[in-house]
Amino acid sequence: MTLSYSRDPFCCFTTSQDLATFFDCHRQAFADFGGIPMAIVYERTKTVVRRHVALGAAVPLHPVDIDVLAAYRPTGKGRVERQVDIVRDHVLAGRAFSSLEEMDAAFMAWVPDRRSRTHRTHGEVIGNRAVRDHVALRPLPPAPYVVTQRHLRHVGKDCLVAFEANLYSVPARKVRAR
Repeated sequence: MTLSYSRDPFCCFTTSQDLATFFDCHRQAFADFGGIPMAIVYERTKTVVRRHVALGAAVPLHPVDIDVLAAYRPTGKGRVERQVDIVRDHVLAGRAFSSLEEMDAAFMAWVPDRRSRTHRTHGEVIGNRAVRDHVALRPLPPAPYVVTQRHLRHVGKDCLVAFEANLYSVPARKVRAR
């Protein structure tokens, strides 16, 4: 995640791209930034976009109330995609890691160096501009947002529902329901 105004980065490494992990990374980013931004704009990642549609058509989203970057918007995409290249080149290149925690620690050790640099786009030191960015964030909620996954399944005529290679029985009145 990158704060748009300052380009202050956050990164956490995972082995999963499911929705629960996606939002857990958000919680970690918000804790690191010390607040929640007013809006988040996503690139057209599969975790957010259920399927891609024609240009100008409505995008079916997995979560609700999400703003997706319009297709073919290089100025918006660059803020996020460039951070991926920067992390790859400055944190990961030429190093071997034995765990995700080690990769996260390497990123967090590199962040002060990144924040001390002058950004080529806005011409200010990233850390100085990040202070103003962090002040504008909304406060963290007192309790964390709980993420649950919903799975829609059809009930077979045998009153069983298949989920993750297991069969579960349901009441007979639910046959052929979703």
